[in-house]
Parts: sequence; C-alpha cells; structure tokens
Amino acid sequence: MLSGSIPSDLGNMENLQDFVAYDNRITGTLPTEMGELSKLKNLHLDKNKIIGPIPSEYKELTKLETLYIHDNEINGTVPEDVCNLVDEFVLEVFTSDCAGSNPEVTCACCTNCGEQR
Repeated sequence: MLSGSIPSDLGNMENLQDFVAYDNRITGTLPTEMGELSKLKNLHLDKNKIIGPIPSEYKELTKLETLYIHDNEINGTVPEDVCNLVDEFVLEVFTSDCAGSNPEVTCACCTNCGEQR
C-alpha cells in the first residue's frame, strides 16, 4: 500500500503513460507538475486521501484518456481548460465526486459523478 504525497518529480517522467495508484493512502494535493506528462494516457488516483483542487496545468494532458479521482477529498471547480479535453473527445472517462445535493467537485464535463464517502 502506498502512502504519503505524490512527488512533484513525477512530472519529470516524460515517457510515463499510465499512473495507477488507486485504493491507497496517498495524501496531499495533486502536483501541478503532473501537467507536464505529455504522454500520460491513464491517471487512476481514486480511493485515496488527496485534497485540494484539480490543477489547471492538467489541461496539458492532451493524451489523457481516463482520469479517476473520485473518493478523495478533492474539491472546487474543474478548470474549463481541463473540461475541453472531454469536449475534444480526448478524455473519454472522467470520474469525480460531483453528485449529490452538496458536491465537493463542480464539474460540467465529468462522464461519471459519484458522491464522496
């Protein structure tokens, strides 16, 4: 089981295509440096303890096909530029905690909305 925060150095792994670390004990925020992962296709960070908003730098993830961030403590509004990845049919699956009467995440482009547990 992984614990601790995601190192910002991860943004230096220029050939990284898949980062799958769901159902762990990852804490901290989503590093803005991950927006530099130009070849990233799948980012699965659901079921962790990640906090804060989705960085606008993630708009640069133009190869991203799946983004799972539900069941965390992520909050705020998904940046419009990140939503453009869905609108351009690049990002096919985007799940977050955007359902319920008082959602943690405001998301106009999520393909699946769950409620935070």
